[in-house]
Amino acid sequence: AEISVTGATAIFFFTAAQGLEILPKGSIIMEAGREIPRQRTCGRIRCRHRPNLFFSGEGMLLYRHRFRSVRLRSVLPALLLFAVLLSAFPLSGCGATSAAAPAPSAPPAGQATSLIQAEPVSSPAPTPERTPEPTPEPTPDLSPLPESWFDDAVFFGDSISVTLGKYADRTGILGDALFLCEFSYSVHNAVSGRLKIWYQNKQYAPQDVLPLTGAGKVFTMLGVNDVALPGGVDRTMEYWRQYIANIREKNPDILIFIESCLPVMYEFSDRNNDIIDDYNERLRELCEETGCIYVDVAHYLKDKDNKLALEYCSDYGEHITYEGARVWAEQLRNPENYAVNPRTLEVPSHDTQD
Repeated sequence: AEISVTGATAIFFFTAAQGLEILPKGSIIMEAGREIPRQRTCGRIRCRHRPNLFFSGEGMLLYRHRFRSVRLRSVLPALLLFAVLLSAFPLSGCGATSAAAPAPSAPPAGQATSLIQAEPVSSPAPTPERTPEPTPEPTPDLSPLPESWFDDAVFFGDSISVTLGKYADRTGILGDALFLCEFSYSVHNAVSGRLKIWYQNKQYAPQDVLPLTGAGKVFTMLGVNDVALPGGVDRTMEYWRQYIANIREKNPDILIFIESCLPVMYEFSDRNNDIIDDYNERLRELCEETGCIYVDVAHYLKDKDNKLALEYCSDYGEHITYEGARVWAEQLRNPENYAVNPRTLEVPSHDTQD
C-alpha cells in the first residue's frame, strides 16, 4: 500500500506470516506506557514485528515513532484487500528474516515495459495438398458398329456362314465384307488342306488368301462339322491352335475374331447342344490364351430348350433362314457381344496384293 505521510511517501507490505494480528473490538493497546483511547481501538490490526503500527477500526492508520504520532489518510479497504491476496502469495516485508527476492531488472532505456506477457506466435499449420481427383474414364461407345466397319473384313465358314454371306450381300448390313465359305468346311480341313478356299477362280489355304484381299480383320465360325469327329472337342482345340498360328505367320498384324458355334435343332449323341456349349466355352478360353477376340452370337438364336429356334432353322438341323441371318448380322454389329470393344482395336491397313 502506498501511503502519504505529511508530504513523504512510505510503502508497507503486510502478510499473516509476518505477524499481522487482529485485535478484538474494544481492546486496550499500550504504547510507551500510554493507553490508546478505547474508541480508537475498534478491530485494530497490529504487526508484532512493529508494535508501534496499528490500524484502527475507524479506518485510520495510526503510526507511532519516536514519541510522536502522525495520522494518515484512510487506506483500510485497500490494505485489507492486499492482506487477503498476499496471504495466498507470501512476499518479503515487515521485518521478515528471510532474504528478499531479487527485484526484477529494469528494462533498457527507451524500451517499453509490457505488463502482459505476449503469447508465443505459432506458425500456421501447413495446408495439406489436395489429392487430384481421378479423371473419369470415358464411357465406351456401345452403339451398333457402322456397316463400313466391316469393309476390310473376311469371313471364313461352312455352309451355315454361306447363308449369312448371301444375306449380307443383298442387304449391305455388313458393308463390303468378303465371305469365303465352303460347304462341309471345318477347322481340320483348314489346317490339313484337304479342302481349300476358292478366290478369283483359284484355291487357297486361309492364311494364303488373306494377303490377297487386303483384309485387316478375319472372322471365323467353324466347329459343327468338327465336334463329332474322333477326338471331339479336345482334338478340335488342337486344330484351332494350329489354324491361328498359320494365319499369324503370314498375316502378323491382322485382327482375328472367332465366333461362337450356333446351336442345332436336331441333336445326335455325338453332336448336341451340350457338346456345343462346352465347345464354345473352350473357344472363349482359347481366345483369352492366344489374344484373339471372342464374339458370342449363338445364344441369340436359341429357344427356351437351348436349341436352334424353329423360326431361325431352315432344315430342322443346323442351317439357318434369312431371318436367322438377320439376327446373326445384327449381333455382329453389337459391340457388347465382343470380349473386347472392337472400337478400341487398332486395325492395320493392308494393300491388296496382286
